[in-house]
Amino acid sequence: MSKILKSGISLLLMVLFFASCTTQLKTLENGKKIDNRLVGVWSGSEKDQQIDGIEKK
Repeated sequence: MSKILKSGISLLLMVLFFASCTTQLKTLENGKKIDNRLVGVWSGSEKDQQIDGIEKK
């Protein structure tokens, strides 16, 4: 392989690596951080998972 192709592949791999390491956190004025991946409406339920006879929603 030519040097140009090897350096191009190396550069592409480095860019992909650093792009995958970016954070999804947003910092508010009061210093708290919000993970953008978790923002939204969530729902769930469980029955008899932690304590028998208890249902949570």
